[in-house]
Amino acid sequence: MSASTENVDEKKIVASVRAGANLVHSKPLFSHDSKFLFCCAETLVKVYSTVSGECVHDLKGHTHLTTGLVINSLNKLQLLSSSLDQTVIFWDYADCVLLKKIRLQGPLHGIWIRPGDQDQVQVLLQCGKSYDLVHCDLLTASKGESVTTVTDIPRISSDPRCSAIGCKGKFTAAVKGCMLYIKSTSKSSKIKKFSFPDLTCVACHPVDFCIATGTSTGKILLWWSFLGDQSHVVKTTLHWHALPVLDLTFTTEGSYLLSGGHECVLVKWQYNSEYRDFRPRLGAPLCHVAISPDNLLYATSHRDNVIHLLTSNLSVAQVFQGLTKTMSHKKKHCCPAGLNFDPRSKALVLNGKPGHLQFYSVHSDKQLYNLDIVCQNYISPENMKCPLDVTEVVQAEFNSTGSWLATVEYWNNRVMTPEMRLKFWQYNTETQRYTLNTTVEVPHDKIITCLRFRPDDFSSNNEDPMVVTTSLDGKFKIWSNMDDTNIYRANTKWSCESVGFYHDKPAGVCSFTADGSLLGVAFGTSVTLWDPDNNVLRETLSSQQGKIEFMEFGKKSCSHYLVTTTRFNITVWDLITCAVVWTARIKATHLISDPLSDVMAVFGENESLYVFKPCDPAYLYSRKNLGKGVEGGVFIPQQKKSSVDKGGQLSWQSESQLYWITSKQDLMTLTPKADEETPTKPIPLKTKLPQTPFSVLLTTERKRGFELSEYKDLDSKVYTTAAQFTAQLLETASHVQAPVTSLCNTFINSLLIQDKSHSTLQDGKDDDDDNTADVEEKPTNSDSDSDMDVDQKEESVSKNIQTPKQKVVRRKTDIVNKEKLCEIPNLDWYSASLKT
Repeated sequence: MSASTENVDEKKIVASVRAGANLVHSKPLFSHDSKFLFCCAETLVKVYSTVSGECVHDLKGHTHLTTGLVINSLNKLQLLSSSLDQTVIFWDYADCVLLKKIRLQGPLHGIWIRPGDQDQVQVLLQCGKSYDLVHCDLLTASKGESVTTVTDIPRISSDPRCSAIGCKGKFTAAVKGCMLYIKSTSKSSKIKKFSFPDLTCVACHPVDFCIATGTSTGKILLWWSFLGDQSHVVKTTLHWHALPVLDLTFTTEGSYLLSGGHECVLVKWQYNSEYRDFRPRLGAPLCHVAISPDNLLYATSHRDNVIHLLTSNLSVAQVFQGLTKTMSHKKKHCCPAGLNFDPRSKALVLNGKPGHLQFYSVHSDKQLYNLDIVCQNYISPENMKCPLDVTEVVQAEFNSTGSWLATVEYWNNRVMTPEMRLKFWQYNTETQRYTLNTTVEVPHDKIITCLRFRPDDFSSNNEDPMVVTTSLDGKFKIWSNMDDTNIYRANTKWSCESVGFYHDKPAGVCSFTADGSLLGVAFGTSVTLWDPDNNVLRETLSSQQGKIEFMEFGKKSCSHYLVTTTRFNITVWDLITCAVVWTARIKATHLISDPLSDVMAVFGENESLYVFKPCDPAYLYSRKNLGKGVEGGVFIPQQKKSSVDKGGQLSWQSESQLYWITSKQDLMTLTPKADEETPTKPIPLKTKLPQTPFSVLLTTERKRGFELSEYKDLDSKVYTTAAQFTAQLLETASHVQAPVTSLCNTFINSLLIQDKSHSTLQDGKDDDDDNTADVEEKPTNSDSDSDMDVDQKEESVSKNIQTPKQKVVRRKTDIVNKEKLCEIPNLDWYSASLKT
């Protein structure tokens, strides 16, 4: 493969993370009014609304992982965030504004504020290979000022859950291994040490001298009398958890203690009581628990990258969810089913929770829903070092229209007989979800290696889809959908139509041509071409370069080409001549084809990416150093094709955009560097307040140099009479009144504003009268006519009634003449609304 003239500079294109940000590596935080929930998401701080569940802000400012959040004790509308980039940022989260950034001497792994001393900020500072709990004056420090830190407890755990401040800031506690460290905030105090096996987390009572610690055996220890003589320390044990306790949190007043662990259950303990309450079946182990200041909301973070918002009665109110992280430790790949595209929902489909498929919208960065494939609850293992074997979805495929979904689930504990099922799901237009249609127990004798749908033939309106499965048992099976209607119901079912094999070799990957007329199945080093309608072998292509690992037929202008990859090479075949067109030496790990164009992408073992067309050995784009562990890729159609610059650097993505997932479960894509560096505009938190005639009139009249262009949008302005203006003036509180000097001219001008409600009544005459009035209104030099006009104006102002001749009078009358005033829109609707 050689470079082409279309190859672009790698410096102008970056591989950015599109989704998959970890929302649960740090404890979430509620705002002071409990209206927002703050979450650390890699280098961002996400602001979620607890009412709507939507993300209203993305606070961008850190360059490394964000580790801790705390509300500014001196200003409740400000948020402090710590990061591994050695900085603490002050945010105005309502307006999404970075106020100031203060740098410390080391990465920060957590941040707290002492309740007793609100000027003191406590941070978990990394000093070389050790982690120290220090305090400093950050709240009063200015930007660029050096901050002096004072060490409280040295050499503790790097986990923020292992440090806490208690009893209104009178002492600090930390756990590491089997040791509990306690230090009073007084200057002359020393660190007290207590030992207990396998401490995992710590929480301090907010108003009492009590410390709660969790253990790896599931016990919760309550410590009292720890500041005095060590021989008089008192411990109480609470035990319900069977697995390690991962987090502990007291409520604001200390009436309850919340605990969570691997059992996927939130336990609510009443302080100094035997009473406890539970919230079971939360789906995944709990790693963090947060409580709102008013004690009405709880936030639980889970290992699968989900945050549940619970009410005080432990019912789920909101779910904040990113790209779900898989939790199985025995899997070699995080996405065994690969990356798929749902044509109906336009969503990315991949493995989620154990036994589930998640539908994730990459355009809106939101998870749509989870589809339970295996219908089994998650069970926590008794021994965390030996996790249980769960049933996983290993294959998934959609047809071209998204009306059918085929899945393969597999379970094997290497002791009992493996279980394998092939399931067909039909999309229900009424429920807008996929429902199970057919289940096939043990479709093959060995594990299924590939699953593909035959492309729908739209020209012949083929309503009978076809699926092919290949297995290591040396066979491939063709499944078809047939009628299963009886006297009780109208239904269809899937059944095996034919079986094929080739020299008793294990069947590998398979693929259909774009028109579905030809099926290709790989058997070792050979590629066999079959007629899927009658299962007849048409041709055999032999590769001398090794076992065929991936295979794709070309699309559009390259539909007569076949691309195959081995461990060391990529080969392109011409289906007409059955000869090799070109070959390149690339250690391919994945081969992805764009369904809407003739573009293909190959990921290599050397962290490289090659984009090409089968008809040309010169690649369209190449890139190295993508990062280790590409687990799969997919082309997703562009949401707005017109927004893609076809002549730009990524012109090969004009139809579809390439996405791939890494071993860290980050969804990546290629974007121009300018788009990556451009900050996202904040979403303002708008509150629509009704406008009053007084406020609009005052702001309008304050503007000097009133131009004629201001009359273009008069339908959106508000006009008042003198009586209405006076009423608004008297109803306004005195301490918010504008100066009298600024109101004087406004009040005088309000006397000259016409009441359109009465003029409309006068304007509603017959056309003959209007024409007559126009004739009578011709300009004359008669003094009697002008005197009569003045008398009519004075009488209309006194009686608040206008005549048809009267026009709107405003300041700058030398600019606005009568002909332009006639173009003013009708404001009768607003006058009527004021009366009602």
